[in-house]
Amino acid sequence: MALTRAGPTGHRVVLEHVQRVRLPHDLLSVLRDLGFQRWVADALELTAILLVEVEPARAATLIGSAGSLREALAETPAAFISEDLDRCRQRATEALGPVRYGEHERHGRNLTSHEAINYGLRALQGEDDRVAAEQI
Repeated sequence: MALTRAGPTGHRVVLEHVQRVRLPHDLLSVLRDLGFQRWVADALELTAILLVEVEPARAATLIGSAGSLREALAETPAAFISEDLDRCRQRATEALGPVRYGEHERHGRNLTSHEAINYGLRALQGEDDRVAAEQI
């Protein structure tokens, strides 16, 4: 957990090494298994940032889920991730268009914490999610 809140340097280190250490997958798995609510939004946002170039629709859904969780827990986004998250939103919006981006983000807002974590895990594992995408 310390690395997710370690500031800009820690964030960069995580992003550089994430594929070797499988941090987002492991982090989401631990949060799910322990039933934690704190840090779930951070983990979902990190996952969105990592996926946006190849899976912009999933990134938008994860951003929506993270936003909804933050509101429910009265959390504010971590300052060190805000620039990357803004770029992620922008890239997803450019790739999908504002209407589709909004649809995916709203879909994410309707997921429970458990559903959002499982969605993020499936996305990181590269599982096909066309059924969920068609429901949007």
